[in-house]
Amino acid sequence: MLSAASCRVAPRAIASPSRSEVHVTILEYSTESLLVRWVESGRRHYGEQKWRRAVAKRAGRCAYSGRAIDEGDAVYRPTGRPRPGNHLAMIAADVLDAAFG
Repeated sequence: MLSAASCRVAPRAIASPSRSEVHVTILEYSTESLLVRWVESGRRHYGEQKWRRAVAKRAGRCAYSGRAIDEGDAVYRPTGRPRPGNHLAMIAADVLDAAFG
């Protein structure tokens, strides 16, 4: 769980424009990590999944906003062992920093 001093509770469900069956809700936000609810209709559901800030190793699309992500951008990625089914997903850090920071 994230520390109360460094996080903000930020419920906001947004369906990814590129994959309408994916719904992402940011439950807690800090500049180092997120607590995310990830729902893929009929496939997988993570009620409270921890994501950590990292550097994008490849180009992709933000699961939260739908915006393009370039290799080298600051992103949040899912963590955990075994590796979760959405381990390749990314959320652009600057999108959340602007919204909640």
